[in-house]
Amino acid sequence: MKSFFYIAILALTIACGKSKEPTTDTILKGKVSILVENSMLPIVEEQEQVFESQYQANITLIPATESQISANMSADKNRIAFLPRRLTAAEEQAFKKKNINGKITFFAFDALVFFQARTVSDTLLKEEAVYELVKGQNVDNKRLVFCNADLSLLENIKRKANITKLESTNVSGFETELDVANYLLKNENAIGVLPLNRVLSPSFEFEQVLPKLRAMAVKSVKKADKRENYFKPNQANIAEGLYPFSRTLYLLNYQGRPGLGMGFASFIAGDIGQRIVLKSGLVPVTIPPRIIATRKKIIKN
Repeated sequence: MKSFFYIAILALTIACGKSKEPTTDTILKGKVSILVENSMLPIVEEQEQVFESQYQANITLIPATESQISANMSADKNRIAFLPRRLTAAEEQAFKKKNINGKITFFAFDALVFFQARTVSDTLLKEEAVYELVKGQNVDNKRLVFCNADLSLLENIKRKANITKLESTNVSGFETELDVANYLLKNENAIGVLPLNRVLSPSFEFEQVLPKLRAMAVKSVKKADKRENYFKPNQANIAEGLYPFSRTLYLLNYQGRPGLGMGFASFIAGDIGQRIVLKSGLVPVTIPPRIIATRKKIIKN
């Protein structure tokens, strides 16, 4: 297994070429700081802990919002980041001017989970209703509630709905997931939007209130066939492309040289990294193989 990992490292090293940036780390050791979009932090922390346990690496993860990461990357203040999207052409300009081509690794599929208080009887939600709410239209007096740290979820919906500027009064933001949960419990017309990644790895406080909430099944616009087309945000539905609000998680590396960003990318895209994703409850990009040994006969003691 390790031989495949080193082959991947060698191939990436050759492709990367030389850089004038001072070398402070190599692909498997040294120190590096990496920006992480807040909603992706739990799965990235799991990857970082295992990677550091196997190699002489010290990775500092810096939680940030999508807009903060965008601004820092655009100004070339940071060169490695975890984001639930790729950089735009405009955001890449600072690196293009230095002839640095980004190495983009997509390693997992996450999802936006829509929650209501368990006391609410209606557990179904239409995909188009979400877009209508973000556009400011009235849908049964519903409103969407986000955690301010996870506003990448709102940006994801805006991109799907082709909205560049948010002017809706149907959208609210709160400081933490616990604040969102408490608001849902007091307001039955509210729908909370949270990342599956954080729901599967909740804080202690949020975990205590989760049993009072219920994830809604979402009706997909594209999956309008004869079978039941309301889908829950689980691994199977995300992997089959049935759940409409899934999203891809990326590691963006603009170091421009063979450094820890490259080594970490190869790790999370490799067998061990993909097993970590699978065990977390998210969907890996490649399903790790499972080898089953069989015997022709049972040996009795």
